[in-house]
Amino acid sequence: MDVVGNFISLYSLLPFSPSKTQIRLLHVQPSSNHDDPIKCSLSVHNLDKSLKFTALSYEWGRPPRKHDHKPTVRINYLWTLEIQVNLDIALRHLRQPDKPLLIWVDAVCINQNDNAEKSQQVGLMAEIYGSASHTYVWLGPSANGSDLAMKTLRKVGEGMLKETSGTSPRQQFEDLTRDAAASEWNRQSPDELLRLAPNLIQEYIPDASFCSAECRILLSRSYWTRMWVQQEVVLSPSPVICCGSIMVDWDAFEAGLVFINLLMHHASYGVLSKHGRTDTTFDFSTWVHSEETNYEKRYFSQWTASERKNYEQLGKGWIYEVEALRRLRGQWPRGKRSSPAGPSFIRVIAEAHCGVVRHEVSDQHDRVYGLAGMAGDIPRLVQFGFQITYNLPCSEFYANAARAIIMSGGVDLLAVSNREKFKTMPSWVPDWRARMLVPRGGYPWETRFSATKKLHVPDNIDRHIEWDDPLHLEGCVVDRVDHLGPSWQPRAAGHIPQGRLTHGFLLSVQEIISMSGERQKKLEKWVYNSETGADGALWRMPVADQHQGTVNTGGESDYLLQGYLGVMKDLDKRFILDTKMWAMFRKGFNVEFEEFPKPGDVKPFPPTEESTAEFNVKDGYYNMMTRQSGTRPFVGDLGYIGLVPDFAEHGDILVLFRNAKFPYVLRKKLHGKQAGNYELVGEAYIHGIMYGQYETEFVQFELV
Repeated sequence: MDVVGNFISLYSLLPFSPSKTQIRLLHVQPSSNHDDPIKCSLSVHNLDKSLKFTALSYEWGRPPRKHDHKPTVRINYLWTLEIQVNLDIALRHLRQPDKPLLIWVDAVCINQNDNAEKSQQVGLMAEIYGSASHTYVWLGPSANGSDLAMKTLRKVGEGMLKETSGTSPRQQFEDLTRDAAASEWNRQSPDELLRLAPNLIQEYIPDASFCSAECRILLSRSYWTRMWVQQEVVLSPSPVICCGSIMVDWDAFEAGLVFINLLMHHASYGVLSKHGRTDTTFDFSTWVHSEETNYEKRYFSQWTASERKNYEQLGKGWIYEVEALRRLRGQWPRGKRSSPAGPSFIRVIAEAHCGVVRHEVSDQHDRVYGLAGMAGDIPRLVQFGFQITYNLPCSEFYANAARAIIMSGGVDLLAVSNREKFKTMPSWVPDWRARMLVPRGGYPWETRFSATKKLHVPDNIDRHIEWDDPLHLEGCVVDRVDHLGPSWQPRAAGHIPQGRLTHGFLLSVQEIISMSGERQKKLEKWVYNSETGADGALWRMPVADQHQGTVNTGGESDYLLQGYLGVMKDLDKRFILDTKMWAMFRKGFNVEFEEFPKPGDVKPFPPTEESTAEFNVKDGYYNMMTRQSGTRPFVGDLGYIGLVPDFAEHGDILVLFRNAKFPYVLRKKLHGKQAGNYELVGEAYIHGIMYGQYETEFVQFELV
């Protein structure tokens, strides 16, 4: 018998054939007694269509401490292996009373002490979960009312999935929530949402309590923050949510969550909007208490203040992790594995790391590898040097992955390259261990920016490149940073009133525009049509020419102008704007008006009075200004203007790379062995060239 923790003999007797795609499966022997020892057998199988098995998705949990109890399983009658506490609990709950359970469990089916085997098997994870008949999603044992939450979600979800009048409620809800999401930023929910929600409340939640606290706690379990959960749930054809002894099919679980999402976010806000409310948050409690809806008396009169608060928080927070899984599964046809039709790896990895949630991993390699199975372009990235291996330190495998993405055409990975990274990391490599932010110009696959035209990229790169060799990119220099305005930090207001920060930022933008005009006039070379900046730089530059109403519409200047005027009106309510600011505004206005706004008398364009539409445009303008946090306005030697990262310096150059949608700021290395090469500073917004207007010859840049 092998001693506990000695895997050598067991796994050496169960090797994989190098010529076949194989996995090991665990046969868990039946038992009706929860406390019986876990007895299993382990065997090797070809991973093909004929193989029927179940996969397990669970949270490993923290490593055991020295004196902790260490659960074990007996395998093939001869070996005793230590397993994690969470896995021990899961197997005891999931094993059958009368027949064996054939299941794939990563901690046992992969030799965790063999990095070569682990790398090879991790590369099969997408195929493993995509081939499993079911995936048990183990949330943990029953606790904090989880049984009630699971049963309620199952009840609501199964009710929605029933066929009624020849139509599927689930399909109705999917269509309606999709429509509502598309119109979310103009705050108009479809009328169907408002008519449907009350009926569902009456039919599926007659007790009026809906276990709000229990559902919130269930959806807040740490399982949902695992990095691997995305791939495991998204690629599985039939996930089953398991908590304690309760199981709920994913379709019913999802339908229940769709109901909550609809009720809390869309229907409640729609009711408020119809009664003239223009709140920027979804105020469910106000909706419940409103006389018009009469829901307080009909359904919610029995709620305590705590229950109402839990229900409201459940809707407002709505557990980003679970909603993200729902959206990701929607991108993949059921039962399909990685294919060219799947999302690109740059999209998968950026959305996972730049979102609200900070996902947890036990191995930092998995911040990249734990997502690879969801990408459709991995075979192409392999041609550019991407490989799954646990034998390299983080700096090396992050760099290899980044180089493969960039050289295969995903140049705008540079936009998520963060400043906070280990000094050993090249400047162009994102450090996925650090905090990541959504690019200020939006995600590359959503933005309408297209600073350079997409050109052909090679089929592969030289495999002999070392991980820390310079990154070779073709690009052109647009301008050189000369003067920088103050840093725009709206999220770090401190004791300074937010209004004065906004006023200061807008004023600095105006000053930069004035400097640009003076510079162009002096050079007698106009990069813009006039000294005030072409195409409304005054109101487009503070938000980097982006409007929060559709996906980065870019160039819809009327919306931006209206939002800018709304912000100016807000500022004028707090203190009188200086005459210089308004004079510059009137000078830069490129539209004829009979009456022009003056200090203390701001008038919106259009409408002529405060309304929901005006509020929404202004609110969106504020939000897009906030997205530019951490930037500062600049003017270049030639007069180009825009926004650059706040750590940009005088003398940095502004570059357009082939295939890139955004311009970038580079800094030349002047000393040491890397002298003459460039460091990446970050993405930039350069007014007037974001849509391919700038054309010139390209030269070679080497980034370090």
